Amino acid sequence: MTDFLLMVGGALFAMVISGIVNYKKSQWVDLTDDEMHECWGDPLTPLGMKHARMIEAKLKEKNG
Repeated sequence: MTDFLLMVGGALFAMVISGIVNYKKSQWVDLTDDEMHECWGDPLTPLGMKHARMIEAKLKEKNG
């Protein structure tokens, strides 16, 4: 029984390590102007769009 548990535990460990090694970080994709307007609910003013882009840039910076 101990050998079986070690085998299963080893297999689970290998699966976890494989997932870590093969992890691929997603690429950041900016929102289009239309998507920004859609999220806001109303058309954004030029100043509102500037603020939305500043928020987006900060999120991009934090999330790589």
